Amino acid sequence: MPPAAPKTFLLDGSTLTPDAVHAIAVGGAHVSLSPDALKKVEKAHAFLMKEVGQKVIYGITTGFGPM
Repeated sequence: MPPAAPKTFLLDGSTLTPDAVHAIAVGGAHVSLSPDALKKVEKAHAFLMKEVGQKVIYGITTGFGPM
C-alpha cells in the first residue's frame, strides 16, 4: 500500500489550530492560502509599500534583533 499523501491545511486567517501547526511543523503537512487570505496579504502589502516608502521601521524594513 502506498503511503498516504500529506494532508493540506487551508490557511484562512481564522481556523488554524495547534494540532494543524504541529502537523505542518513536524508531520510534513502542506499548506495553501485561501483566496480571501491572499487578498488580505496583498492589501497589507500595498498599505506597507505606500506608508513605509523609504522610512526605517524596526521589524518591517530592518528585521529583528541581530538579523
